[in-house]
Amino acid sequence: MTVAHIHTIKMTADQYFQLGEDPPGVHLELIDGEIIVSPSAYPRHSQAVSELHAMLLNYIKPLKLGKLFLDTDVPFERHTVRRPDICFYATPNLHRVSPTRLSPPPDLCIEVLSPGNIDDDRINKFNLYQSHGVPHYWIIDPEARTAEAYALQAGKYSLTAIAKSTETPHFPPFADLALPLAELWMP
Repeated sequence: MTVAHIHTIKMTADQYFQLGEDPPGVHLELIDGEIIVSPSAYPRHSQAVSELHAMLLNYIKPLKLGKLFLDTDVPFERHTVRRPDICFYATPNLHRVSPTRLSPPPDLCIEVLSPGNIDDDRINKFNLYQSHGVPHYWIIDPEARTAEAYALQAGKYSLTAIAKSTETPHFPPFADLALPLAELWMP
């Protein structure tokens, strides 16, 4: 009896982008050549992303500091395309942005935790963004009502600031921007 060897073929980022937009209510990402499907965000998650985006946009746009992107694919590796909740490209790095694709690394990635993605954001994305030179990474936790800012120093993320509840931190790379955390949380 002959046993056939089955080889799994990994999808590439280019193949992934040919799929087009996600079906309604579904969130797709490519991780190590496999499509990962996750449900739409909880209202608590969506509220935090929406409010934070508004705060950042109102600060960044008038100063022409760069561009923000919500839930947009970034091909970090040949077989890995991740979708930060919010990412920022500073004006000097806008050459990494085309009408059809974002190229890594963004200057800032922000992830808002949901009950089902905590390990992915705190471990997998943390390590991916760090290894691909994303200078700043923020983790927002609507359940714990905390916000953490990490900055890349000598190739490793270092916690630069942490805030909770109703505090108003100033996180790098936007040292002049006050972030009233109370506005991010649902009652």
